[in-house]
Amino acid sequence: MSETMVERVARAICRAAHPDMPWDRVIEFYPQARAAIAAMREPTQDMEFDGAHVLPDYDPGCEDAKACWQAMIDAALKE
Repeated sequence: MSETMVERVARAICRAAHPDMPWDRVIEFYPQARAAIAAMREPTQDMEFDGAHVLPDYDPGCEDAKACWQAMIDAALKE
């Protein structure tokens, strides 16, 4: 099975906080990882603006970039 985003973020938090902690304890950091991912669900205005510029039919009032971003975050949180 491939690594989930929650696991990836939990490993990063674990590594930053406790570099010598055994990897089998990474599950202890899942709540912090989920909280960090959830905090990113609402993009900043700059992120929305920059994200909208990569869409093929750019519209300054476009919600597509925001909706796509939120869908990806929601998918990561379902893992």
